[in-house]
Amino acid sequence: MGGVEHAPQGQGNDTNAACNILEAGLQHLVGLDEAERETRILDTMNTLREHGAILPTRKPQH
Repeated sequence: MGGVEHAPQGQGNDTNAACNILEAGLQHLVGLDEAERETRILDTMNTLREHGAILPTRKPQH
């Protein structure tokens, strides 16, 4: 029996999607000021969470 083998849920394509989101969101961090970098990182993390990623939460640094 032939056919295409699919990766189990949580592997393969999900990892590729996460990598693509990270690359798109973080590729232009160099040259941004600190506030813009922070916004870009937080937006990227939120996008990953929307796609099912489990990420640690950051504690505010004061």
